[in-house]
Amino acid sequence: MLIIAERINASRKQIAQAISAGDRLFVQSEAKAQTEAGAHYIDVNAGTFIGEEAEKLKWVVQAVQEVTHLPLAIDSPDPAVIQAMMPFMKKTPIINSITLEPSRFERILPLVVHHRAKVIALCQAENEMAETTR
Repeated sequence: MLIIAERINASRKQIAQAISAGDRLFVQSEAKAQTEAGAHYIDVNAGTFIGEEAEKLKWVVQAVQEVTHLPLAIDSPDPAVIQAMMPFMKKTPIINSITLEPSRFERILPLVVHHRAKVIALCQAENEMAETTR
């Protein structure tokens, strides 16, 4: 089982405020706490910053990697943002996430293959979620 820490997510008010203010120490304290708690990956997400997501996520990625040896889980609804983050990864990340939605599948899968990354796969198609495990 892999433990992916998910507290560095801009949907959390304190994280969004820290990213907006450039409060590196707050974001880094979250990364350190999750590392010490036994996480295997640190999820990073700046998805609430529409139009600025790539810039904000790059800042988060760099801040987090300064204080943890753990690889990251790059979490974005935008495959272009995930692709833009790949050159900044110190370790191979997990990509969060892929679905069977053609727009996502066709843009995420090549990144997974090219970077030999792990990926979180959601049981979801374009218009529905899986109801069973089969």
